[in-house]
Formats: sequence, structure tokens, C-alpha cells
Amino acid sequence: MYFVGIDWADDHHDIHILDEQGETIKAFRIPYTPQGLQTLLETAESLSPDKPQVLFAIETSQHLLVDALLETGYTVYPVNPKQAQRARERYSVAGAKSDAIDAKGLARFLRNDQAELHPFRPSSDLARKLRLLTRDRQALVKLKTQLVNQLTQCLKTYYPRALELFTTVDSQISLAFLQAYPTPQKATALTTKTLKAFLKQQAYSAPAKADALWQLLQTPQLPVEPFVIAAKSQLMLALVSQLLPLVQQLKHYDQTIARLFASHPDSKLFKSLPGSGGTVVPRLLSEIGDCRDNHPNVNSLQCQAGTAPVTSSSGQARYVRFRRACNKHLRDALSWFAFGTLNHCPWAKSLYQAKRQAGKGHHAALRIVGQVWLKIIFAMWRHHTPYNEPLFLATKSHQSRNQTTLAIP
Repeated sequence: MYFVGIDWADDHHDIHILDEQGETIKAFRIPYTPQGLQTLLETAESLSPDKPQVLFAIETSQHLLVDALLETGYTVYPVNPKQAQRARERYSVAGAKSDAIDAKGLARFLRNDQAELHPFRPSSDLARKLRLLTRDRQALVKLKTQLVNQLTQCLKTYYPRALELFTTVDSQISLAFLQAYPTPQKATALTTKTLKAFLKQQAYSAPAKADALWQLLQTPQLPVEPFVIAAKSQLMLALVSQLLPLVQQLKHYDQTIARLFASHPDSKLFKSLPGSGGTVVPRLLSEIGDCRDNHPNVNSLQCQAGTAPVTSSSGQARYVRFRRACNKHLRDALSWFAFGTLNHCPWAKSLYQAKRQAGKGHHAALRIVGQVWLKIIFAMWRHHTPYNEPLFLATKSHQSRNQTTLAIP
């Protein structure tokens, strides 16, 4: 057996290779280029033509280098950066650190603690593409939220009436109105005929409200100095010019995600969940993945989602704390899903309210609801069985009568 530690960087990778006895076979650096990757693969091939005999450890599972190693047939162990740091401290009391030392530490950690690590098993290309799209969409949503907050604050300083016209300031019609009438004076100068023509052009869903909107525009607002209007209207137009294409791109993302989600073999399982509309459930599928080997039991999935607390005990002292080391994308998706089910599942709402009455905060109560949902989702996922709420409630009632804990159907 050979153990290869890889410390990766943006433009190079440090490699350290150990044999079964822990002796260094080779230590070298490769550039982050196709030639560098070829050098690594040729070196691994020279160690042993039997690929399962050469194991790799690296501090990430999301890297082109990892994809190349997996496609070639090698086994890769992703190592959490905290684990790598603790392993380095075991071998370097003085605290020395370099890329070469980190690579050697990863190789040593893999050799000595292989049983504590789990080889990376990638999901299908479809699930991985869906994961990339949903994560990128969330990043764009955060960007849109920042721009909307800036736009709202800008309008409050010189044009607060615009915030009252439509349901949301980032709606297509609201942004179009701001672009066409960027100052209070231009909005006040509108005639009812011009306003109705604008609303018709934008396919406004409530044309009967045109007169009420016109009256609202005629209502005086607090006086604002002309130089403030001139400066802030320019900022407003700059923000709107960024929001308009972003809103359109998010719609395109939603369509692409919906299409990919529908084509995934596991979609019928996740579509059976309550409140499966929108992008939250596709996010759950993509983050959980479709490789069943990655989660041998429900506790593994709960730890990855961050719903399982961390218990520390020493002597008579016992502490339960929030789990921070987890897949934060999965935790966020599960939290939103659990929140959405409060309006669809009476048992989820009852559990949430009971935990709130017991003194838990909003997010802590949602994690508890999410913990139960993960048990259900794991059973569905492992056994390829859609969600059956009557069966779940019957099982829950039976277990309650026998004074047992809430379990999955």
C-alpha cells in the first residue's frame, strides 16, 4: 500500500508519498497544469499498477484534481481542514508549517487513521450539476438581496412613495417603473391614461387598481432637496440596471433546475414531500446526492446536515452544543424545508410549537423538526419509497402508545 498526501494551492500542489512502514518514497511539487497532473498520475502508476493499492488524501472533495484521480480509478479520502491541522500538531510540536509539511502530514494521517476516514464517492453527473446550479443560484439570491436592500435604502432617502406602489420593489413591474420614472416629479406628472398604458404594457395583474395607484402617486411626500434627488436617482438607476438582468437570470436558473430535477431518478421520491415546489427540495436532493454509500446510516446524514448536536462529557459534566462542522448548504436547505412544512404538516407544526414552548429558539426548533424529517427522508432515500404521511402518523401513534421515541416509518 502507498499513501499519498496532497497539499493543493492555486498554482501548484505538494505531493508526499509514504509506504506501509511510513517511510518516505518520494516528495515533490507539481504545477497546477495538465503536465503536472500527468506527472502525478505517472508517479502513481510507477508505484503500483493496481490502483486500489495507491490511496490519496487531500483537504477537499471539490477540485478538478480530485475529479481526475477518481476518473482514473484511484481512491481519494477528503480530509477536513481541522482534522489535518490536528494531525499536523501530532507530528510537529514546534508548530512548523509549510506546504511540504502539510502534504506529509496528510499522508501520515491517511496511513495511521485510514479507518476513521471515508473515501469520497461522487454522486452522478446529473446530481452534481444540480448541486452546482442550486448553490450558484443561492449565491445570486444573496447578491440580489444585497442590491434590493441598497435600493430600498436609496428610495427611502428621496422617493419613499415608490416603495408603496407594488408588492415588492424587486418585481419586474416595480423595476420597470423606477427606470421609466426615476424621480418623484416624473411620477407625479403621470396622467391616469399614461399610467394605465404603462400597466397594460407590463401585463399588470390588477389593472383595476390603476386609479388607486395614480392617487397614491399624487399624495405629497416629505420635501427633498433637488441635489439629493439628482444624486440618489442616479444611484437608483445604477442599482436597477443590475437588478433587472439578475432577476431574469434567476428565472432562467429556476427553469433549468426544475428541468434537471424532474429528470433525476430520485425526483419522484423528493416530489412526494410536502411543499416540494420551488428550489428547496431540489437543493435537498442535490446536497444529499444519489450515492447511497456516502450515508450508511441516518446519523451520518444528520451529522452532515448539522442537525445532530455535539455532546461533550467528562466525569459528571456533560455539555451539548451546536454542530458547526457540517455541510452548510444542506443545513440551510433543510432549515428552509422544515420551515415550509409547518404549513403543510400538522405534526411538524405541533413539534415546532412544543419545542418553542419548551424554551427553544426559532432555529433550534427548526433543527429538531429537520432532524425528524431527515429520518423520514433517509428511509425514503434508502428504500426508494415515496413519503406516506398516513403511514408515518400511524407508526408515530403506535410508538407513542408503547412509550418509545419518534421513529421513521
